[in-house]
Amino acid sequence: MEFISAVQKRINDLLKEKKMSVYDLVGKCGLPFPVVYSVLKKKRDDIDIDTLYSICKGFDISLADFFDSELFDKPSGDAEDEE
Repeated sequence: MEFISAVQKRINDLLKEKKMSVYDLVGKCGLPFPVVYSVLKKKRDDIDIDTLYSICKGFDISLADFFDSELFDKPSGDAEDEE
């Protein structure tokens, strides 16, 4: 899974887990709706750390908590034990 796809999936998973709407997240994170929407709807190829930090604040979690997911355990396409 590409990094940005993993970020999008993690955000959507957190929205469901915390029973929040995108509008709830926007209200709590302080980012404009179009920025959050563009991340969630795959209209971006990347995300900067400041944006991700703000989204984490909206969920009331740390960046470490955000990345504490199997989605980020291993980059796609890597062999298990390359030697």
